[in-house]
Amino acid sequence: RAVETGAMMFAEYCASEIFREIPEGPARPLYTDSRFRWYAERVHAARERLEARYEEPHTASDLARSVGMSVFHFTRVFSELIGRPPHRYLSEVRLKAARRMLREGRSVTDACFACGYNNLSHFSRSFAGRYGAPPSRLAAR
Repeated sequence: RAVETGAMMFAEYCASEIFREIPEGPARPLYTDSRFRWYAERVHAARERLEARYEEPHTASDLARSVGMSVFHFTRVFSELIGRPPHRYLSEVRLKAARRMLREGRSVTDACFACGYNNLSHFSRSFAGRYGAPPSRLAAR
């Protein structure tokens, strides 16, 4: 479904989860205390990139490369520090921007494509799932 809707970051995340090693015994932390700051700085840089350029297509590979990490480790650390994977974080950023645009009077279609979605029905379902009402209802106000 991720590939069909063009959600490449989500597809990469799913692939990384499929190949993630499941440790035996107690789970080891992803990072030591001394590495925490290094990881936090990189995750912060990735978040800033997503927030500033949410309308652009992003992949987990591109984000990881931009902060000097492997895609598998990046998605795990991002999820650990932010509480959700990069694709979900990007989706939330896009939906917030779309809600703002709709409140400013832009059309649903305009907001959809301006926020980086390339499928109007996927956008509408995502918006309704996040805010409990379709974007057309907000636009009508």
